[in-house]
Parts: sequence; C-alpha cells; structure tokens
Amino acid sequence: MATPNQLVAALMTDAGPEAVSNLAQSTAEAIAEQSNTFTLLQLVEQLQPVLTHHDAFVREKGISLLTKVLAAIAGQLQPQEARVIWSYFTSQLRDPMAMAALCQGILVLLESKLIDEPSLLAFVRALFAEVNVQSFQQTTRHLFFRIFDYLVQNHLDSFRRAMEADFLVGYMTVMDGEKDPRNLMLAFKTVATLARQCNVASCAQDLFETCFCYFPITFKPPPDDPYGISAQDLKSALLKCLIASPLFAPFAIPSVLEKLDSTNNNAKRDTLAVLSDGLPVYGVVSLLPHVPRLWKALKNEIYHAPDAAHEELALGVLGVALKVLSVTGESRTNPVDLILNPGIHECLQHLGAPETKFAHVAGHVLRAMAQSSADTADHVVSLTVPYLLGRLTADDKATHQKTYLDALAQVLDGCAVHTTCPATLRPLAPEIYATSTIALRSPSAALQSHGLRVLALSMRVHGLLGVSERATCARHMLALLDPPRHAPAAPDLQNEAIAALVEVARADVPLVRQWVLPPLIDPIGASPDVLNRAQLRALAALAQVDTLFSEIVHALVVRVRALADLPDLAVLLDTVLAVLQTATSRVDGEHVQAVLAVADGHAFAPGVVQKLAEVAAAMMRKLPSADAQQAIVNALPADLALNDAARFPVVASVLGNVQRSVAMPVPERDLVRRLLDAQMPGTTPLVACICNKSADSDAILADSAVAARLAAVKDANALELLCWIAKALVMRGHKQGNAMVAQILGLLHDPALQRQAARGLGIVAGEYELFLNRHSFAVTKLLYKQRVFHFCLPKIIEAFHSGTDKDVSLLALGCLLQNVPQQVLLSSIKDLVPLLLQSLAPGAAQDDELVRTALATFTMMVHDAPQVVTDHLTSLLPHLMRLSTPAGAKSMHVRIAALQCLGELAALKYAALHPVKGTVLKGLGQALDDPKRMVRREAVNCRAKWYLVGK
Repeated sequence: MATPNQLVAALMTDAGPEAVSNLAQSTAEAIAEQSNTFTLLQLVEQLQPVLTHHDAFVREKGISLLTKVLAAIAGQLQPQEARVIWSYFTSQLRDPMAMAALCQGILVLLESKLIDEPSLLAFVRALFAEVNVQSFQQTTRHLFFRIFDYLVQNHLDSFRRAMEADFLVGYMTVMDGEKDPRNLMLAFKTVATLARQCNVASCAQDLFETCFCYFPITFKPPPDDPYGISAQDLKSALLKCLIASPLFAPFAIPSVLEKLDSTNNNAKRDTLAVLSDGLPVYGVVSLLPHVPRLWKALKNEIYHAPDAAHEELALGVLGVALKVLSVTGESRTNPVDLILNPGIHECLQHLGAPETKFAHVAGHVLRAMAQSSADTADHVVSLTVPYLLGRLTADDKATHQKTYLDALAQVLDGCAVHTTCPATLRPLAPEIYATSTIALRSPSAALQSHGLRVLALSMRVHGLLGVSERATCARHMLALLDPPRHAPAAPDLQNEAIAALVEVARADVPLVRQWVLPPLIDPIGASPDVLNRAQLRALAALAQVDTLFSEIVHALVVRVRALADLPDLAVLLDTVLAVLQTATSRVDGEHVQAVLAVADGHAFAPGVVQKLAEVAAAMMRKLPSADAQQAIVNALPADLALNDAARFPVVASVLGNVQRSVAMPVPERDLVRRLLDAQMPGTTPLVACICNKSADSDAILADSAVAARLAAVKDANALELLCWIAKALVMRGHKQGNAMVAQILGLLHDPALQRQAARGLGIVAGEYELFLNRHSFAVTKLLYKQRVFHFCLPKIIEAFHSGTDKDVSLLALGCLLQNVPQQVLLSSIKDLVPLLLQSLAPGAAQDDELVRTALATFTMMVHDAPQVVTDHLTSLLPHLMRLSTPAGAKSMHVRIAALQCLGELAALKYAALHPVKGTVLKGLGQALDDPKRMVRREAVNCRAKWYLVGK
C-alpha cells in the first residue's frame, strides 16, 4: 500500500480510473489485513486534502477511491465508520462532478443496513431540494433510480410516516422527462409500488400523468443491446403503473379510451391490454359514465379487427367489462344491460344476414358475453339459442346452417366455463341434441364438423345432459371413427371426433371407461379385416389421460398375442409405441410381463419381433426402478437358457433398458458368458450394454469368455464383439476404449476382416435405438463421438495415403462421417476434402449411403466453409454432374443428393461460378429427363438456382 503522502500525491496528479482502482484495491487489502492499526476512518483523514480540494476533478478521484474501498470491505464496515462517511457523502450532494462516485458509495452504505431512519429522511429531503437528477448523464441517473428503488423496497414505511406527500411529489420530479429504458424500468417499478402502498389521493392525477405520458411504448431496442430490455418489458412495467390504484380511474378510463381512436394497431392492442387488466381495478362506479363510449369502441375493434389476435383481445376486454358491470339481484337497472342488451340485439341483426363476415364475428361476441358470468350467460341463452334453433329448422341452406351452428357452438362454449347450466338452456337440450345429430348426418363435411362441435360442447356444459344422453353423444363420436364403407368420414372430421373424446375423458373418466373404451378395444382382432386406424389413433389419444393409460396399454398388448397372423399387427404395435413415447404416465411391471408373455413361444414375423422389442424398451424406460428388478427376473429364465429366438429380442430389450441402480439377479459375468454361448442375434449389443453400465466392467473384460474372444480377433463374430464393447467403453470414457478402437483400425489391413472392421467404426460412433443410448440409462460422456472421430481420422488418412486398399479407408471414413455431427468435421475439413473427392470418383464408391454422406458433407461446407469448396470447385463439379445422371448413379437418392449439392453451390461467389455456369446448365439436361419424377423436380430447382447466378 502507498503511504499517505504517496496516496494524496497520486490522486492530485493525472491518475486515471485504472490507477485509482489499483490504489483502491491495495488500500482495501491493507485495511482488511491491518484492521487493528489502519482503519477506514484513518483513510478518510489521510484523504482530507483530496476530499476538500478546490479542484472538482481531484475531489472526484478521492471520492471514487473511497467508494471503491467501501465496496471492497463492505462486510467489515463498522456503524461509526458508516455514519461518518454517510455524513460526508450527503454533504457533497451539490458537487456534480463527483455525483456518480457519491451515488455508488451511498448505495454501498444503504446495502450495509447501518444507516438509521433520521439520516435516510434527511438524505432524501436534501436530494429532492438540492439535486436535479435529470441534469446528469444516463449512468449517473441510473444510480439515482437504483437508490430510490432500494429505499422504496426496504424503507417505504419510514417515508410514509414522515414525508409521504413530499416523497411522492419529489419522486415525480426525479423521473419527469426520463427517456432511458433501463432507468424507466426502475422508475415504473417504483411508481407501481408507491401507488399501491401509499395514499396518493392528493396527487393521483399528477402521478398517473407522469406515467401515462409514456403510453403507448414505441421503444425499439438497438441491435446488440447489452441490457436486453425489450419493448414488451417496458410495456409490462408501465401497465403495472397505470393499473396500480383505483384512484387513477377518473383520469385513466377517458385517457385510455381516447387512445382507441388511434390508427396504429400496436397502440390499440396496448390500450386493450390496459383496459383488460385495469377495469377490475378501476371498478364499476368509475366505469359507468363511460360505458356507452367503451361499447362503441370495443364494437369497432371486434367487428373491424385487423387479425384474429386483435379480435380476441377486444373480446377479452368485453368480457372483463361485463364482469365489472355485473351486479347481483333482480334489479332492472343492472348496469351490465348497458352493454348486454344492445350487444345481443346487434348480434342477432348480423346473424340475420348469415353469409356476411359480421355474422361469424357475432358468434364470438355472444361467446364472450356468455363467459363473463352465469347470470349473463342465462340472459344470452334466453335471447339467442331459441332464435338460432328456429333458424336452423327454417333455413335449409347449408352455408346458412353452418353459420347458425357456429354461433350456437360459441354460446355453448361460453356457458361451459360456468359450474352450473343456465336455467334457460336446460329445456332446450333435446332440441340442441337433435339439431347436432341432423348435422352429423349431412353430406356436407363442414356441417358435420359444426354438428360434432355442438355435440361436444353440449357435453361440456355442466348439467345440460344426463348420463344416458352423454353416452349417446359419445356413441355418435365413435360412429365417425367407424363409418360405413359407402360413406367414409373425412380424416379431419375423425381427428375432431378424437379430440372431442379426449376432452370428454378429461372431464368424465367413468363415462369413457364404460361407453367409449369397449367399442374401441373389443373390435381389435374380432374379424380378419384390417385394423381400424382411426380407432387406434383414438386409443392412443385417450391414453394420454393418466387415469386411462394403464388399462389401454394393457388391453392393446394382450391383443397382440391373439392377432399373430393379422397383416396389420405392426400397426397395432406402432400404436402402443406411440402411446408409450408420448404419455407422461408410468408403466408398471404387469405391462412388461404382458409383452414377455406375448413373445413366449410364438413365431412372429421378424418385423413384429422388432416392434415387440421396441415396445419392451419403451416400457422399461418408464418403469419405476422398484419394479424393474422383478421385470428382469421375469425376463431371465431360471436356468439362464437364452436360446429362444422368438423371445430373445424382447428379453434383450428388457435387460438393456434397465436403470443402472438396479442390480442383476445373477452375477454379471455369468450372464455375459451365457449370452456369448447362446450366440443369438443381438447378443453382442446386450453384452456391451451390460459392460457399459457395470460398476465392475474391468472384471467382465478380464473374464476368460470375453478376454479370449478379444485377444485375437480372427473371425467376424469376435470382431463384432470387439466393436460393440469398444463402443460401450468409449461412451463411458473408459481407459481401454481407445485401445480397442485402435485394434479395430489395425484390422483395416486384414484382407479377411478389413471391410467389416471399416463398418465397425460406424458401430462405435453410431446410435443404437434399443439400448446403449442416453434414453436407456447408458453411461454416456459428453462429446464422445467427437473424441472417437478425432482419434480415428489421422489414422484413416495415414492408411489412405500409405496403403493399397484405399477403398477400405474411404469406407471407414464414410462410416465415421455418417455418425458424427457435421459441425465436428469443420476443424479437419482441409484434410478431409481429398478423401471425400476420392469417395465420389468412379469405381471408388461401393456404398450408396457413403456417397450420400460425402455429398451431404460438401453441402454443409458450402455454408460453413465456402472458401474450401471454392478452392476445389473444378474437382468437385465433374463428380456432381456425373452422379446426377442415371449412368453415373443407379440410386435415385444419390442422384437427388448430387443435385441438391449442386444447387447449393450456386450460393458461392460469382467470380468462381461464372466460368462453369454454362457447363452446369448444359449438363443438367440429362437430369431434367431422368425417369424418376422426384429427380426431375430436384433438377428443375437446381437449374433455377444456377440461372440466377450473377443476376
């Protein structure tokens, strides 16, 4: 630390902010280390020549140093020290040059909680009297607003007792004219708190106008705004101010309504948001004088809304206004009638012209009115539903009936939010039911859809229909899922019926369990016909309801065994999979046992067995760990005989998806030996999975059954085991993982195993859906694929350049590229390009999938490494032109990939493309005559991009 004389001398020179910070840091360290011999008050005494210097710049540096020291030792601050420094800081409020440093120091002292109430009051009075906050720059003003925010949040009671009115007036002066968004966020927060917790009666208008002058917010954040303040942030903060007190109502309501006359839709939406949140605060007494004007404005916003969102916002305000105006009792002067009666009358007028746009909007208005309160809903129903039912009977024009049904559905939707059925609606239930069922039998799909909606909404209205009537409605919905062959239902209508059934299930599970599930489940397998896919979709959707999940899954799995010969059995299993993958409910052990029972001793087609394995995997992932142990016991035969080909894939899925915390019922080494002896398809991935999850994987690797196979890899089975165990180990970051990968790379030179070894690298870096992935609880380290890639790539490149079997090296590279994120390639892209070009050469590529991988890599490089592609453009183009023709590539997918890559090249710089543009356009002629339509379409897109090059 500098001596007192050195400290003063340094501050009186041209020391900059960095030098002051360094001095403050060393001084704070000295005070912290020598608290008994050197104190903060001694520092103040030493700094006296600086703190009282006639030069404002010198004083500012002294105060800045003192503030930085304060911040560094805030936890050690003593009450006496805080009082002395507080007294000095507050005495310097007339020193504008040092104001920023003073504010920082004051904030530190406030947060220390060592300043007493009289000192705070004196400080605030002095600040209001002596400081013009708006005369300072933004950063200093921000410090002032932070000070006020702290005071209001922590000491408001003190100010309310001693100087409430003066504080309110003073704060309005402080924020008057503020424009900075960061400061306004703090100012709006403080005003909202003051308006809610203080008596603002004497200055309500001034306080409201202080905030309302900022309405509506038109702020647009600058690019790369470091503070991240959006216009919506400011709007939300200002809204809280404008609705903070009912005392604002006499000034707020007329001012806000005036803004609805604006031609700016954004301003109108902000105004509607204020009304929606503010009317309940302002209250019915303040709203009454403005009701006619409010209804006129809302009517305009609803019927002439620029978009659906704007209309919905205005309808929301209408509903809020009706709630505020609603009163209890039978009074004929109910203020809600000021809107309700003219509103309903106008809606009926519009519905009298059902082909107009306003007729459709009128239904939305009726819905908003009915939603506002139960009494209002009763009134709306009494005046509108009989009229609509009458028009549906009298007017048989389909377009008109659609409008009436839509309006009826809107009214029912509004009534459904209440806990009781409107008294005037219940007698009309039979007629509503009859009308909807007639619409369901209409040949018009639109009328059927509207009839279904009316039927579904009538079930949602509490108490409108009895149990038998609701069951009948559900049967009508089910009928849409299984229509007669001569009158098939539209898929959209079936989807609507399924959605309606799900809504019913969420509200009335017993009804669905008794009347809906049996007709959906019982027909499965009852006839040799194909499965009804709409009914399966309905079951999958209903299974999302937690209380129905278990019985639906169990019923579907049980039926799989009985339907072994059904052609569409895989469709049923796909339904079970969809349920398991999307539902949030947990399965139980009985579900897994049911799948195992289905697989027992039954000769399913291979595709069905694979689906069963996927179902078992999905179940195990949702099975609680407490049930997983029993599931393993059920899966493993008592004698560990694992030679049942029909059952083994399901058993493997159960074992491979068990959580790591669940112990195997037999020693893992014994299980691995039995698996290797069984030599069933899929054995090696399961062995690798056990090795990956095992806490003692070294013991498994050291076991003679495994070690003997891995020590000298001489056949395809041993190589497959090596690849899978290498994958298991590199996934968990095991030290032997890279050694095994190196062993696989060494086999690229073995003539008998080299191609399988190359494909084995794809196993190491690839994904396996059934297990050995994060979803199956495998131990997976981050970025393991990237590490495998960077470990293998140099060795593959070396083998390519030094060996004779270049096609094997290309095959190995392609298998890696297929299984790592393409962005990983960018760091090695220059080394990869020669090999990628070689993989596209005639005769070099033996695998269409690998060619497509190389093409996809070049396509990615156009965007992420365009200069590299430009440098090799003349080498790449001939390969792409050749591969885009049937003579160059037999696979349609390769030709499409080549054309897509060629099309992306058109985004490169014109200087590189100009010399080859004509050649490309001419060469595309063959692709335009390709026998496959999809190739021709891609060729047209590619040619269009190249035509635009240079234009």
